[in-house]
Amino acid sequence: MIPYTINMDSRRTILFYLAAAAVATTGLFQIVATSLLPARLDQLASVLSLPSAFAVYGAYYWLFDKHIWAWPLARFLHGIPDLNGKWNGTVTRGESGQE
Repeated sequence: MIPYTINMDSRRTILFYLAAAAVATTGLFQIVATSLLPARLDQLASVLSLPSAFAVYGAYYWLFDKHIWAWPLARFLHGIPDLNGKWNGTVTRGESGQE
């Protein structure tokens, strides 16, 4: 078996920015829910709970993992190549001594 890995710190950086965006989004949800809702909807807001930062992070991670990572601007920023598609060719092992 030939392992394929990309040893880059961009993955860790992306996860950090997704977490920071999730915390910021959760704070924005809180501001909108407390200040912009009319008074009569305030009772409804107290019954409903806002999504947690973990839930927002999970949504952002799913979006990035399934869709956003392959966008041209995102690929330019993180440097991970898009290898999707049909490939034809031959794989040969180098002379590194790994069996």
